[in-house]
Amino acid sequence: MKNVFKLIGIIALAAVIGFSLATCDNGTSGGGGGGGGGGGGAGLNGTWVDSSAGAEDIEKIVLTNGNFTMTQGNTEIVKGTYTTSGNNITMAITQVIGALLLGEDMPDGVEISPYQWYTRQQLKTKIINYFVGEGSSQSEAEELFNEEMLPLMNELFLTYTGTYSGNNLNMEDGSTFTKQGGTPGGGGGSNASVVGTWKGTYTEKESGLNMPTNMTYVFNTDGTFSCTTETVVYGISIPMTADGTYTVSGNTVRLTNGSNGVTDTATVSGNTMTISIRRGVDGPIIDTCTLRKQ
Repeated sequence: MKNVFKLIGIIALAAVIGFSLATCDNGTSGGGGGGGGGGGGAGLNGTWVDSSAGAEDIEKIVLTNGNFTMTQGNTEIVKGTYTTSGNNITMAITQVIGALLLGEDMPDGVEISPYQWYTRQQLKTKIINYFVGEGSSQSEAEELFNEEMLPLMNELFLTYTGTYSGNNLNMEDGSTFTKQGGTPGGGGGSNASVVGTWKGTYTEKESGLNMPTNMTYVFNTDGTFSCTTETVVYGISIPMTADGTYTVSGNTVRLTNGSNGVTDTATVSGNTMTISIRRGVDGPIIDTCTLRKQ
């Protein structure tokens, strides 16, 4: 919110394939799930966007039955829970992506994976174990944590409040998020024809690296979709995610990325879907990938 979260230490892979709509982001699991939902109102479910920043820093919040995920640019950075009372909303961060920690004042010997989600307790345990490994007793390590690391933990695992009215979500720091879309559909076709999970593998050839990418699209009945990809570069697996909305007209599916608004089309024939592959986030279409319904 107003760029509170800075994406420090994430490896930028320039010109990596855009997976049809936009480069997906860290979709790895981890962090123990961060607990259940906070009992938020179902009427808030959906994607809320603050587009006041530039395209690289655009902020998005996805609210789902008391849980939320926040994205900056195309990268998920925090997860948490929210509760509502009247038109007030309270959002508590329960997980942070490791990439956020790489530029912080973490002890040098604490190993942090940029693609893993961490809860407050997991970070505390990891840091205290490091201090113990360096020769401190358990009580000394806990004291060191409280003195040196507790302020950082409090900065990362924040609680925000705000108010909502109609399609506007106004946060205490002055950020305003606007709800995207409604319930897409129609357009002469039936969403039912594509609802479900579709998978395929695309091998990028332009760079000469022959990077294989496993792609999974999930189309929901309410006209929303999610995309999860995993690209292997020099033996390193890079997971990414994106989401958006779609409409169906005949055998054509029109997909709109929820983060940057880029729109693409796919063609369906029975249990096969042919989807476009772009160069970069919103570059030219360079190829197609075949997905199969699961």
